[in-house]
Amino acid sequence: MTKILYIGAAHFIGGAERVLLNFLSHVHPATINARVIIFGKTGAMSDALAKQQVKSLCVQHINFFTGSVWFRVPIIPFQYLWRLVKIFRYAIKYKPDIIHAWCLPAIDVSALLSILLRRPALATLHMSLTVRHVPEIRRLSIKISSAKITSFICVSEATKRAAIDGGVAEQKSITIHNGLPEPAPAFQKSTPLNEISKDRRKIRLSCIGVIQERKGQHVLLQAVHRLKKNGINNWELKIVGDVFRGIGTDYKKNLLAYVNSHNLSASVIFKGWSRDINSVYAHTDILVLPSIDFDPFPTVLLEATQIGIPAIAGTIGGIPEIIIDGDNGWLFPPGNVDALSHILADALEGKLTLSRNTPFRFTLDRQVKETLAIYSKLRGKH
Repeated sequence: MTKILYIGAAHFIGGAERVLLNFLSHVHPATINARVIIFGKTGAMSDALAKQQVKSLCVQHINFFTGSVWFRVPIIPFQYLWRLVKIFRYAIKYKPDIIHAWCLPAIDVSALLSILLRRPALATLHMSLTVRHVPEIRRLSIKISSAKITSFICVSEATKRAAIDGGVAEQKSITIHNGLPEPAPAFQKSTPLNEISKDRRKIRLSCIGVIQERKGQHVLLQAVHRLKKNGINNWELKIVGDVFRGIGTDYKKNLLAYVNSHNLSASVIFKGWSRDINSVYAHTDILVLPSIDFDPFPTVLLEATQIGIPAIAGTIGGIPEIIIDGDNGWLFPPGNVDALSHILADALEGKLTLSRNTPFRFTLDRQVKETLAIYSKLRGKH
């Protein structure tokens, strides 16, 4: 049995957290003994881990080299050191065989633990170092820390290219696409949109994810406003998600103001975070992901396309590795309101169809097999 300490999961269940939960649920208990350090308070993620009988420790977020630069939250040195000590004491008691940084902000701490415990460390990159919201000092600290990171698992080919461009050594980078377990048969959707519109007055659009400018929710709101101006009203939009640690608060206020000032309140609903993502998908006819900045490999697109929900997304980051235009969804140039509104209009009017010729290939079995092979290789070197 290999003891793995995962560091850096968020306290809410976002895409990266669902990937970790899926992974841990699929690994045989005799293969891996896992512990998870959560950056944040007890909540949805710690509860979900407890249901899987995985122990966790919740600490407020820290960065070894840069303090709170990542989230721009003030933190005094005593708090910083105490949180660091909590992590080290937990790790020393647990005695992991491998340290696995599960997010960019965890790379610093993982590298330091690797030195202190003399254990190998690897990192999964769910985000690119080259996106605009990553401060330059963050990139520098990760570049310094990467010397002690044995391998970087990149969740898409686009993420791997961006990691190398950001200073990660090519020989340390490997692509392992995130995978999903088999869905319940009840969640398979295949009804054409034109048939849905006959049965129901409204087609249900969903936009799922953290509310930040890089996710492009403003682009979607502008696009649906154009639909309304053009007399296309057979839709409703749910924005599922919220800001994270205060980042995006002003952006969300602007989104709400836009909805109110453009008479969209009856059609656009902000739902906040959901603990039951399956319920969200059960009430979704089209998923829209209007990202305008690098989006490595969105879990929501994987989940939607696996169960047959048509997806509309921008051609950025790893998105084109999931969405095949005209097969399982439709692509548009990121940030292009005209293109998005035209695709939405054609989809709502039943003018677009999907060929659905490409089988879903991002399986959890494959992801687990490839990741366990890396763990085995790391253990063999130490």
